[in-house]
Amino acid sequence: MFCHYGVGGPAFGAWRELAAHVMTTNWVLTGEFAGFPVMYHWRILPDSAPLPEELADIDRGLAISSRFEVANDERAFFDRHRNYDRCYAAMYTGQWLVAEFFGAGRAQREASLRAYAAGGVPTGIPDTAAAIRTRDAPVAVAMTEFFDLLRYETRRAPYPAELLAGGGRRGPGDRAGPDHQ
Repeated sequence: MFCHYGVGGPAFGAWRELAAHVMTTNWVLTGEFAGFPVMYHWRILPDSAPLPEELADIDRGLAISSRFEVANDERAFFDRHRNYDRCYAAMYTGQWLVAEFFGAGRAQREASLRAYAAGGVPTGIPDTAAAIRTRDAPVAVAMTEFFDLLRYETRRAPYPAELLAGGGRRGPGDRAGPDHQ
């Protein structure tokens, strides 16, 4: 259970993704939650081999639902990654804000985020953007390190759930990797 972060390799599968889209579309159509795009149509291409029936009722990678039938290792993965979407959004937003306001390249962006995570205060930008950067910088740093480990060191890098549960705050020099937890 380690290739499910959109960093190459297989995810949980197309049928699970379809099931998640059907579920979120139904939320929108019933008025339960309007925050998802609506899937208007899907189809199976002709001449494709039929898949086993049990694949039609399971989830979509990191956006899995506790309502899906899953194996024990998938349930453990789900439990460990409950905050993944929020943390990924914080990472993306933090990096985007640094790049948007300062045009920073990767090294500058990461240095800025590290400075904010360590308590530095953003200046020269709107107050709302500064508040978001200050709030999200520790998570952005932890998630960036996690993705760097996945991309460049090992596809088996463990998701730093414990670190991220605390808002990503940690001591200087700590890393979110298999030898640094």
